[in-house]
Amino acid sequence: MSGIEEKPKRVGHWLSEKKAKKLNIAVLSERLKREGIELVPIDLRQPVETQGPFDLIIHKITDLMVAADGGDEQAANAVGRIETYIATHPGIPVIDPLGAVQTLLDRSVCYQMMDDMKFKFRDTEVCSPPHVTLMDSTDLSRKLKRAGVTFPCVCKPLVAHGTKLAHQMAIVFNEAAFETMKYPCVAQQFISHNAVLYKIFVVGKAHFLVQRPSIKNLTALDEKTTIFFDSHDVSKPSASSHLNEIDQRVSTQSPPDHRVIAAVARQFRTKMNLLLFGIDLIIETATRKHYIIDINSFPGYEGVPNFLDALGDTLVDRLNGCSVAEQTSLSASAQLQKLQRPSRPANVGSAGLTGVGGESSD
Repeated sequence: MSGIEEKPKRVGHWLSEKKAKKLNIAVLSERLKREGIELVPIDLRQPVETQGPFDLIIHKITDLMVAADGGDEQAANAVGRIETYIATHPGIPVIDPLGAVQTLLDRSVCYQMMDDMKFKFRDTEVCSPPHVTLMDSTDLSRKLKRAGVTFPCVCKPLVAHGTKLAHQMAIVFNEAAFETMKYPCVAQQFISHNAVLYKIFVVGKAHFLVQRPSIKNLTALDEKTTIFFDSHDVSKPSASSHLNEIDQRVSTQSPPDHRVIAAVARQFRTKMNLLLFGIDLIIETATRKHYIIDINSFPGYEGVPNFLDALGDTLVDRLNGCSVAEQTSLSASAQLQKLQRPSRPANVGSAGLTGVGGESSD
């Protein structure tokens, strides 16, 4: 008697249409099919139970989660459907756990978590800049002083995902500028880093370092007028504006030690229980202290070579029962791949359950 043919494992995914197209999900589907894995889209307009069974779920529903928190009933129903399925099937791995993702949606919560994860690797200190959450401009001087935040500082919306407003920021040079800020917000100390941003992209056990443009060195004496900017625009690979000017008087900044980057990826992967995320890191010009300034769930991975291969490996590992902790252990021997740089709001709209529009970030 011939053996019974094994059924393919089923990976359910929810990605917006824009995200799926950008990641080239069709190519990933073909790769997984060769390994006996079926990649199945999930329709969050319908009960997830009727679309299963699934052996693994991968998603990017940050926009839906933010919209649900903002009172969007349609988004809340969609999030509720996937939460129900996960609760009913607790043994099914999810990339990434909704609770872990939730911590990245509010910068106040995320930055507190970053504070708790500062560490030192040999002679390199890794930490986050001083920051304070502001609900309004009252008693501002005392709040800033207590948090150790001095000028200039960067004002960021509390909501970190799910809306274009999440990336609308301002660099302020004096207390008077706070009268024009939108609240609530987080005021984070600006660290001069000679216009160089390092993005650490984590994909399961692999991590990649991509260098991007950033904001030029600034001091409290340089400007008086508030600088408004979109964080996506100033850090695009092709970004070129007066904000990206490198101070030629400062020696060229050497890239971070690959062992430090590996330690950062390992630390955050384990502590946050995440497999798909990005870390924004800068190196202070004067001290070379390393600062983590933001963390993003399931970013765009622009500039990462062979991303789909790394993502496919991550899905296979989880299907084979490899936990986040085990992927962290595996990553210790993974080779770091580096690329060089070319020379919560009052009203949040529907995030688009069918993936049409609604995605404001990668």
